Amino acid sequence: MAGFVINGNNKYIGTVKLGSGEQDLHNGTFLQVSWTAGTAATPNVNTQVAYFVENVIDTVDEQQIDDADFVVSAGSYVRIKKMIPGEMFVTDKATTDVAVGAEVDVGTTGTITATSGSPVQTFQVVEKPTLWGATAYKCVTLD
Repeated sequence: MAGFVINGNNKYIGTVKLGSGEQDLHNGTFLQVSWTAGTAATPNVNTQVAYFVENVIDTVDEQQIDDADFVVSAGSYVRIKKMIPGEMFVTDKATTDVAVGAEVDVGTTGTITATSGSPVQTFQVVEKPTLWGATAYKCVTLD
């Protein structure tokens, strides 16, 4: 039998749920995962791997819900991705405004923030585009 990536399956077949005590969250935030419990939660430290949330927007036009307002509710399955070095992502979720060229990590709110301490993951802001009328951050994963 050939090998395959199990984490890749977890993010698509729905085996990890947003913890029941968590706030609704937007795409573009980060979560820490408890693989044994099958749940994800807002990070509490920047020294653990965090996974990028990119759920499929499943609302229909007739509901008149703006894609920018799409949230994942507590108890729902989350589609997550572990960012590997060299990969890029765009998010409008940041704790504070950061400049192009700045190094950032995942803060305890699940959003990017200026790097502090010795984080396990760091990213660099390479561009600040506008996303749905808000300032966004295009980042490349450093480690």
